[in-house]
Amino acid sequence: MEGRPCFWLVWGLGEKKASLCRRKLTGSPALVLESRGSHLKIGDPVTPTKVLVAGLWTQRGDLSDCGTHPDAQSPVLTAPEMAYLGGRVELQCVAPGLLGPITYQLLKGSADLPLAAQTPEVDHPASFSLMVQSDSSGTYHCRARQEGDPDSCSLSSNSHIFQVVIPVRGARLVPDPDPAVLWEGDRLALHCEVQQGSHLSYQWYLNRTELSIHTHSAQQGATLLIHPVSQQDSGSYYCMVGNAMTNSRVSSSQEVDVHVKVLLSQPRISFSVTKEEAGYRANVMCQSTRGTLPAQFWLLMGDVTLANRTTAALSATFSVAVTLGKSLGTLRCAGGNRGNQLPEVHSRPLELEVVPVGGAVELHAEYLYSADSRAQAIRLQCSVTQGTFPEYAWFLNHTQLEGGGDWYIVTQQGHTLFLPSITVGNSGNYHCAAKDSFDNTSWVLSPSAFIHSTELALNTLELIVVCFFCFILLVIVGFACFLFILSNGQSGRAMQSRTNDFALTAIPSSSEDAEAMNN
Repeated sequence: MEGRPCFWLVWGLGEKKASLCRRKLTGSPALVLESRGSHLKIGDPVTPTKVLVAGLWTQRGDLSDCGTHPDAQSPVLTAPEMAYLGGRVELQCVAPGLLGPITYQLLKGSADLPLAAQTPEVDHPASFSLMVQSDSSGTYHCRARQEGDPDSCSLSSNSHIFQVVIPVRGARLVPDPDPAVLWEGDRLALHCEVQQGSHLSYQWYLNRTELSIHTHSAQQGATLLIHPVSQQDSGSYYCMVGNAMTNSRVSSSQEVDVHVKVLLSQPRISFSVTKEEAGYRANVMCQSTRGTLPAQFWLLMGDVTLANRTTAALSATFSVAVTLGKSLGTLRCAGGNRGNQLPEVHSRPLELEVVPVGGAVELHAEYLYSADSRAQAIRLQCSVTQGTFPEYAWFLNHTQLEGGGDWYIVTQQGHTLFLPSITVGNSGNYHCAAKDSFDNTSWVLSPSAFIHSTELALNTLELIVVCFFCFILLVIVGFACFLFILSNGQSGRAMQSRTNDFALTAIPSSSEDAEAMNN
C-alpha cells in the first residue's frame, strides 16, 4: 500500500472524546466518526487492518504521517473547580510540544461545537473567559491543532469538572417542635433553612458560643438533632451557613429560644405532730428536690386519695387527724408537673403512727482518745425505748444546759451532747431527760453519769513497764533483806563462840589456882 492513512481516537477521563486526522489516498477506506466520537466506522472492514490498544485506534503505520510533532503532548486544561454564580472564571489551555501557531477550542461535555476558539501568540497558552451562569456546571476540555499543517491532528486535553456555587442567602432556623418547649428526655430537631445557596456548611451556636456535638446530639446536613434533651440544652440557638469555599459567604439565622422543662423528682414524705384544741394532727409534708413549677402533689392512703394540691413550690403540706398510740395506716406522696392530672412519681410508704414518749431513758457515754491514748473528749447519747417525736434536755449537776455553750455542743436533734475537752470545770454528774415535743408532758429522767478529768496514762505498754520495774525493785529489796538477815545471823553465832573461848581462858580452874599458890 503506497500511502497509509492514519486516524487517532483519544479517550478522555469519564467521557470518550476523539480526534480524527487522515490523509486522502486513493483506495483508502471510508472513515466515519460516529456517536459523538465514541465509535469509528471503517467502510472496508478487511483492509486496512485495524488494531485497538488501550483505547487507541490506529491503522498499522507511522503516526508521524499525521504531521504531528513527535514531541507533542496532550493539551492541559487548567481552571478553578468552582466559582460563584454571576462571576467570571479563566480557563487556560496549553499544548506542550506543538510548534508554530496553535488553534485552541474550548468544549463542554461531549458536544463537538466549541464554546470558543482562539489562536494566541506563539508559546502562549489560550485563555478563555467564562461568565458563570446557572448552567455552567459540567465537564470541560480543550482541543489544540497546529496551524499551517494540513496533516496535523487535533489533540484533546484532560477533562475538568467545574461547579457553579450559588451564594448563600436568607438563613432561617426552624425548631421541631415549634415552639421549642420540651420535657427532659424528649427529642429536639433544629432545621437550618436558606432561601438560596449551594455547597453549604453549617455551624451551630448556643448562647452565642459555638456548639460542640456531644454524645446525645448529631448533625445531619442542615439539621441538628438532640435526643434526649436535658436542662443543660436550654438556651438560645442560631445557625450560621456558609459556602464551602475559600472566600466563603455566610448567612446567620435568627435566634430560637429552647426551653427544656425538668420532670418532678421523686418526693420525700415526712410528718410532724401538733396539738390543737380538738386533738392532735399530723402535718404530712411532700417535698421534691427538682422540677419545673407549678407542681401538683397527692396524699395517698393505699389507693385512696386523701387530698391533692397544686403549688408554686417544690413541696406541699397536708393535715391529718391522728390518735396517739394508734396506727392510722400507710401514707404515700405522689407528684407530677406535666399537667396531665395524674401522679407521675411516688414516694416511699410511711406508716402514720404517733407513739408517746415512755419507758426508760438511757444515757450512754463514749470516751474519745488521742493518739497517745489519753481521754480527750466525750460523747453522751440519750435514747428512749419508745416515742416518735422525743424532745431532749441535758443537765450538769441538776442544772439544765441551754442550747450550746463554750465547752459543750448539743446536736440538732438534741439527743447527743459532745464535750470537746474534759476539764475540772466541766466535770460532774450528767443526765438527760426526754418528753414529747408536741405536748407539755412531764420529763422522763435518765440515770446520772459521773464525768471527771483524769491525767492517768492509759498506755498499756507503759503500765507493763512500770509494773515490771516495781516487781524487780521488790525482788531486789527482798533479796537484800534476806542477805542482811542471813549475814546478821552468822555474825551473832561467831561472836558468841569467841566470848566462850575467852571465858574459858581467863578463868583458871581451882586445882590450878591451888597449885600456883603452893609454888
